[in-house]
Amino acid sequence: VAPIDTAHDIRTPVTLIMAPLEDLSKEKDLSTNAQHLIDMAHTSTRKLHTLITQLLEFEKMDAHRKNVKLETINISELLIEECASFQTLCDKKQLHLNLSLPEQDIYAMADRHLIEMLLDNLFSNACKYTPPQGRIEITLRNNKQKVTIEVKDNGIGIPKSDIKRVFDKSFTGENGRTMTESTGMGLYIAKKLCDKLGHKITVESEINEYTKITIIFTKNNFYKPDN
Repeated sequence: VAPIDTAHDIRTPVTLIMAPLEDLSKEKDLSTNAQHLIDMAHTSTRKLHTLITQLLEFEKMDAHRKNVKLETINISELLIEECASFQTLCDKKQLHLNLSLPEQDIYAMADRHLIEMLLDNLFSNACKYTPPQGRIEITLRNNKQKVTIEVKDNGIGIPKSDIKRVFDKSFTGENGRTMTESTGMGLYIAKKLCDKLGHKITVESEINEYTKITIIFTKNNFYKPDN
């Protein structure tokens, strides 16, 4: 069965699960613990639905059937929204999530849906490979030449011998395989999305110390509103 057909088959029951969970979350007679558990299930199910939708969009993009729709994006606001959506997962894994933004909002030309896919991908990877009590730091920087988004964690890291291969399809480093099951598609998808968007992506890492993924919006993507 083709992956895109499988994703369609999975999305339908997930959609059917979301509705009753949403109804349950509105019940007034639930205990605090029950409300918390239902909210967690609802959040996780929404995230799963989003990931399935993104898989379908990625299949279309990979087949060159999706055109990039550039628009002015407030990157600062987008990062705030993304961090908020991952907070429950970080709390569950006992991860410290920190977002650092410049004083002024930063704008760039991008396809909002694709950049959301990219950020979801990078945040998910950081959560997956960072042990409990670890830190994930999201930093937005800008200067006259570029805007950068850094996603840094203090997780298992990547051996130097693997750095050149991290964007290869279905590649997972030895340390990644020992910590968690992985498809190896994470950074491959991130690279494909950056190529599609015209952004650059770099990786820095030290084994058992940190991994930092940087997305670079060059001056061709940079946008500053008149006001």
